[in-house]
Amino acid sequence: FSGFVFNVFQIIDFREIPAKKGKFNSLNNWDLFNNSKTQVETAEGLINFQKEGTPYFVEQGGIFGKIDEQLKDKSIACLRGIHGLGKTTTAIKYAHRVEEDYDFIIYISSAKDLIEQELAKLTDRFVEGQKGIADQTGKPEEFKRFLKGKQNWLVIFDNLEVQEHIAKYFPKYEHGKILYTCNEPLFIGEDCEVKLDKFSQEEAELFIFQKVNKNKDAKNEDIPAEELEKIKALINELGFLPLALNIAGAYIKENLVGKCGNENHYDVYLDYFEQALAEVLEIQDEHDLYQYKTLIAAFNISLAKITTPKDDSEKAQVIAQLAEAFLNLVTFCASDDIPEDFIRQTLF
Repeated sequence: FSGFVFNVFQIIDFREIPAKKGKFNSLNNWDLFNNSKTQVETAEGLINFQKEGTPYFVEQGGIFGKIDEQLKDKSIACLRGIHGLGKTTTAIKYAHRVEEDYDFIIYISSAKDLIEQELAKLTDRFVEGQKGIADQTGKPEEFKRFLKGKQNWLVIFDNLEVQEHIAKYFPKYEHGKILYTCNEPLFIGEDCEVKLDKFSQEEAELFIFQKVNKNKDAKNEDIPAEELEKIKALINELGFLPLALNIAGAYIKENLVGKCGNENHYDVYLDYFEQALAEVLEIQDEHDLYQYKTLIAAFNISLAKITTPKDDSEKAQVIAQLAEAFLNLVTFCASDDIPEDFIRQTLF
């Protein structure tokens, strides 16, 4: 569920995603013209990172230091926690934080239906003689051999779902380190868990303030007392799950700030939220989604905003219909590498 929400949230809040920064690996024009099967890229910098993520990021519970300690001690760390905690965002932010400490850092989407093709793509890019080979089955082993011959690397396996994939796809890490994220306790041998928890009270307050006010450098002491009371009331209703607060903060920032007349934008959102939460509680099915009820309610508020026509004009009706069709479409797509042409051809 959180993967679907993440996809849609990128649409809701797409203006916050900055252009990719840092080192970039690609073939030059001559390489593309030559199309040589033996030409490979040099592994350096950040590899396979699609985006840095939202600039409004508050580190949860000193998690970066805990990852540092685990990797220094064991060379492998498992960042684990329930859906919606921001494990992917935390892993990406961590990579940008430690970029200069490694010769290269590789990000790999590791859901069960993605990991093998991700490894095959990386093998084609960096391993001599592999590009152009149609058979993909041996490429994960080739990639592991490639890493065995390198020094001082970090590989991030994000969203691991199958325990057997640890032995099958993870490289030996005598000369490098591995960070992987998962929801379930997927360990082989010793427990290497670094647990990611929900926001603390102060972390949640700062996150909402930064998000709503578009101030990524703000500190807790910068929050005015009157606004702090409103933020506390919001958190009291939504809880401390980062994804729920992320969606709520984005909605308030884009749709309510400066647009509520004499009413406070936090109060207006809470009115919306109470209604949405009541609807969620009415339709709970046999699945136990109680711990995500606030996330679902916050998501439904944003979904309604996107799919409701702004006015009675034909253009507004068409835009709303296309938005709903687009959201239905992306529920079947992974969160990255969705070709723009695929979207355009499907909707238009």
